[in-house]
Amino acid sequence: MAAASRAWDLSFKLAFMFGYFFEPTFFILYLFCYVNIFTISSGGSVVENMISRRELLIASSCSMLSLASCKIADVFSPRANNHPGILVTTVHNFKVAEVPYDKRTNFILLYDLESGLSENFEVPNNYAHCVLIDPKRAHLALVLDYGGSVGCYVNLREKKVIRKFSSSKGHVFPGHAAWSEDGSKVFLAERSLQEKKGRVVVRDVNSFEKLTDFSSNGVGVHDIKLWKGSLLVCNTGFDYGVESNVSLLNPLDGRVVKEWRMPGSKIMPNHTQVLESGNLVVATRTADDKEPMSSQPSPIISIDTVSNEVKKIFPKKSYSEMLAGLSLTYNKSKNIWAITFRHSHLVGFFDVKSNQHIGSFYLKDDFPMGVFPDLRGDNFLVTTRAGNLFYVDSTSFKAKKAVMNQNFLKNKGLTAGAHFEIIPKSVLAKV
Repeated sequence: MAAASRAWDLSFKLAFMFGYFFEPTFFILYLFCYVNIFTISSGGSVVENMISRRELLIASSCSMLSLASCKIADVFSPRANNHPGILVTTVHNFKVAEVPYDKRTNFILLYDLESGLSENFEVPNNYAHCVLIDPKRAHLALVLDYGGSVGCYVNLREKKVIRKFSSSKGHVFPGHAAWSEDGSKVFLAERSLQEKKGRVVVRDVNSFEKLTDFSSNGVGVHDIKLWKGSLLVCNTGFDYGVESNVSLLNPLDGRVVKEWRMPGSKIMPNHTQVLESGNLVVATRTADDKEPMSSQPSPIISIDTVSNEVKKIFPKKSYSEMLAGLSLTYNKSKNIWAITFRHSHLVGFFDVKSNQHIGSFYLKDDFPMGVFPDLRGDNFLVTTRAGNLFYVDSTSFKAKKAVMNQNFLKNKGLTAGAHFEIIPKSVLAKV
């Protein structure tokens, strides 16, 4: 009987491990048969010897909790899915407006998509908006304030700040910048709210000395990208009494190459995404007369860069959830672009050719922030305010869940940023 007891005890432990970590349904069925067979055959004595009532209750509870979680969302195992790359994002104080500037804390979070392990280091920003990877040296990056004057250049490999710098006098950073094609210069978006001017400031990457600056062709400049040798700039205007536009500028002198005005005085562009066709999609914010900075349902804008046609895009459902556009991305291998929205539970997915809404991913108890295709192009990665990470299938739009570093975020009172990048793991390897 002792040998049988040891054998069954071993099989129980193996079943527990398999059931709890992989297939809870199997474990519950196994446990049910296990208890009943031995209760019948031995009147309960063998069961009492091999497993106590307390152990049985704990094991059953763990397995039921695991089973419940599987019904809510597939449990994600980073190593089993073998997703390569390092996710790089900013994290910061959640209720930013309630935290004094000198009390704000900001970090860069490096999350290994394969192992699920993460590292972080502090940056001196007041409100770090996004991490802008150096195109020529991917272990280096730029981090700029959103609505503040602090910028810094960081080494992701060594997890340290190389240089801290400030915006021009009387200006603030909106959080975005663009790199020159050779990586020698960086084009920084800056706002002067008092003078109602948007500026593009050009700096040398090595010294960060100012080389030149010119008008952004608007006021509330935000997103800025280099596209086909020109600068693509989003200028919001309604809050400042001028028209909003997306402009294409000559990077040498700021000369306006093209200008696309928004179809409505209250529609303001936040971010742009260039599609393979050369057309643009634009995430917008719709102004409110009484509360200018509030989030109202906002259309996505499509711009044909050849015919210069500007159109509004609406999804099939959930227009009320389409608040100010937050993050835009484009999965070239799947011909799908995706968007997240401010204070919204929705991620929208659209077909590149038709701009038709083809699917949504909805989170009931959390807010999607950033969205980006993985390095293989098979899935979209979605980060959330609470620090969760979802792998959203590009066909079914169903998701598997992982935790980026939830305890780190909660313990520090932080929230994940709205934008992120994915870099190869080799970038952080010591040389």
